[in-house]
Amino acid sequence: MMHWKAFLLLSLSCVYAKATYIQRDRRIINGHPMPTDVSHPANVSLKKRSVPDSQFRHFCGGVVIHATWVLTAAHCFPGRRLPVPLKLQVESVDRYRVKELVLYPRQNGRKSTADLALLRTLQVIQGSLAHLPPPGYKPRGECQVCGLGTLDPLRHVFPKTLHCATVPVSQRGVCQQALGPYIMLQPGTFCAGGDDADACVGDSGSSLLCQGSEKQGQVLAGVVSWGRGCAVKGVPGIYTDITVYRKWLLSTISESVASESAVVEEGTPALYIHVLGSTK
Repeated sequence: MMHWKAFLLLSLSCVYAKATYIQRDRRIINGHPMPTDVSHPANVSLKKRSVPDSQFRHFCGGVVIHATWVLTAAHCFPGRRLPVPLKLQVESVDRYRVKELVLYPRQNGRKSTADLALLRTLQVIQGSLAHLPPPGYKPRGECQVCGLGTLDPLRHVFPKTLHCATVPVSQRGVCQQALGPYIMLQPGTFCAGGDDADACVGDSGSSLLCQGSEKQGQVLAGVVSWGRGCAVKGVPGIYTDITVYRKWLLSTISESVASESAVVEEGTPALYIHVLGSTK
């Protein structure tokens, strides 16, 4: 039973990253505001209570992939639990109560390197869903990363609207060389960026959308994980490869749908998602 609370604000947003080999608790650098008339998956802003002023502050992103499931980054939940106990915050926006946090399982007792987490809501989320890539999909060309992370590497002031940037997918060897000999790329990741646009502080867990087939349109190719600095020339950002974990995502969701008998006790502290905006 979950004994923690937090708030998630669902807004038009994409991916998140990190700096100096930090998880991408970052923002979109040199991006642009997402036009309100452009169709885009509903993205999530995770907020927690700030210690100095008790205000709820953005700390990570996420994206809706199912009517009751949000995908984000596992490192947003240190200790494999919600970061702090929070109180329910009532706002003039739609909100969804989260009843389950699911992290990618450990393999053979070892700590998982998969930077993925799923949040399951009690209510159906209203908004467009991100489409998972087909089996065997490999991201290539230019992709779009969006988020609500800070716009300036030197300041932690977050935008009120979703910002997006176009980033090219990098060859793995080129990316590893750019990261240097002491930072190794893990299996299940890929790189994108390296020019002047990047994800940064506050963008962890946000989505990277790449082109699928003509019929599919854009698919959720990656989730912002980490990086070495923000928008460092020649150094791409690191994303969790959704194709690699597609089977786990689908099985986790399908098993939950098949066992809807799980009940959360009335009054149990939980995580909440607030829908700020999405296009259909």
